Parts: sequence; C-alpha cells; structure tokens
Amino acid sequence: MYNNGNSSKNVTGASVVDGTLASADYADNGLSGDKIDGGIISNFQSTGIDDRLPTGKVLTLSTTGIDVTGTVTCDTTMSVAGAGTEIQIDDTDNTPLIRFRESGTTKAIITTAAGGNLRFLAGGSTERMKITSTGRMIIASAATVDESYIQAPVAGSSLGAFGSYSGSSSTRKHMRFENPNGVVGSIHTSGSSTAYNTSSDYRLKENVVPMTGSIDRLKALKPSNFNFIADAATTVDGFLAHEAGAVVPEAVSGEKDAMTDIGNVTNTEGEIVQENIAEPTELEEGQTWTKTGEQADYQGIDQSKLVPLLVSALQEAITRIETLESA
Repeated sequence: MYNNGNSSKNVTGASVVDGTLASADYADNGLSGDKIDGGIISNFQSTGIDDRLPTGKVLTLSTTGIDVTGTVTCDTTMSVAGAGTEIQIDDTDNTPLIRFRESGTTKAIITTAAGGNLRFLAGGSTERMKITSTGRMIIASAATVDESYIQAPVAGSSLGAFGSYSGSSSTRKHMRFENPNGVVGSIHTSGSSTAYNTSSDYRLKENVVPMTGSIDRLKALKPSNFNFIADAATTVDGFLAHEAGAVVPEAVSGEKDAMTDIGNVTNTEGEIVQENIAEPTELEEGQTWTKTGEQADYQGIDQSKLVPLLVSALQEAITRIETLESA
C-alpha cells in the first residue's frame, strides 16, 4: 500500500528485484502491468486512471516513444473529456501527422507543413486536399498547377466563393459535367475569357434538318419587363418561363405551378433530425419521413437556348429583305 496524500492505494506484485516490481497491480484504479522498472510500466492495462488531483493532467512520453511488441487490440471507444481538454502532437521538423494504416501499408495521412497548411494525403503519400493558412480549401494534387478551392470570407465581407485556378493562360478546363452518356458540358478559361459549354458534337446527333417557320415562332415569344418580388427596386428584361417553354421547351426547366411535398425526418425515438425537406430517396435505419406541407418548385430558364431560334428567324427575315431588294 502507498499513500499520495489524498488516498491510499493497494499495490501488489509478484516480486521486487533491484527496484523492479514484477506483475504490478494497482487494484484501486484498475492499472496493471508486466512490471515497473525505472519508472516505466511495461504492457500496462487500465480501466481508469485517477490520481485524485484537482489540477489538469499531462501525459509525457520520452523521446524514445512507445515501443509495443505484438498487436494491441482495442474494441472500445477512446474518449478524452473535460474542460480545456486537448490532444497535442508535436514534431521537431514542424510536420506532425496522423497516419492511417491497413495491413502495414499507409492508406491516408493527415499532416501539417511549415506555414500552417493542413494537408490530407490519400492513396499512400499523394496529397488530395489541403486547408491553407489563408482560409482556402484546395482540392487538387500538389503536383499540378490547377486548383479548385473554396475561399473563406475576405476581410470586411461576409461572402466567400468557390473558385478554380489555372496556372496557365492557355485553354484550361475548370469544371466538367458527366452522366452515363459521358461528358455533357464543361467550363473552360482561355486568356481573359470564360466559355460555358454544352455537348454539341455532330457525332452525337442524328435527323439533322434546317429550321423553318422561325419567324412565326419568334413572334410567339413574349419578352417583357418586370422585377422580382425579392428585388422590387430593380427592373429587368426577360421572359416568363412557362410562356417561353411553350415556344422553346428545351430552354425551360420544371413545370408550371409545380409544388413539392416537404416534411420532417424522425429517428426511432421520435426526435426530429431534419425539418422541412423533400422526401429523401433513402433513410437511415429506423428513420421515417412525414409530410408536413408543400413548397413551390419554381421553374427556371436557360436563355441561351433561344439563340438558335433567333438566328434562324433573322436568316428568314434577311432572305425576305433580299428578295424584296432584288425585285
């Protein structure tokens, strides 16, 4: 038994030889080990360490680190709790890291570097993402000049941005859109301009015929001036989506007066975990979705899809003008 000034502890061991306590067992706090030699507890186990001191505790490891022979298996959750609790990892070359391994092979690493960048490496040692000290989350390989990033709010502003950077002024693809048919669109930069592309290769098309009757269709469009309810002070030019869709259907998304059911997701205890969302295609085990109401599913318009009709109508008008001029 020993006494630390606050409470007594029962300590047992098989033997003490030259200051070494073999098969040590601190029964009061569940700490045991093969032996205690020179202040080092070998192969220790603990169900809870409590030295009864009111101040914060610091676990210090020597420069020799921890040497574990064999495999250590943990089938519970390690929890570090308490006010002001922190886990600190220091490294003399300023690159502390957490390494994730499987069968002895590194699968992923979280590390820092000089300058304060937090780096995420996957597939061994290849950098896949990093959060910079300036607030950018960059999704790219460190070996490339092209970067996609999310920019943190700048000083004096509440606005952030999603950005894509190219280290070249030549044509570079910044975003690509795909579905089971392949690449169906992209965003490119070149010099000082940006191109928003949708697939249009002739090899993707069939039954190609010239447009006719475009002037009559153009006259059916109803361009108008209006303001959005949310911005009453600004008047703009444009179309009502359902009216434009009657003439050029591919320019409009959604249906007129469409509504979407919304509801809450609850767990097995009946607690609401998500509110006022559309019915999910999948729910976690034990969760249910219950309709609580409806919300408007607004239409949209891609006015660039009107360009072919405008060009065709103008060509028809030019042909009529030229015919009149030659008469």
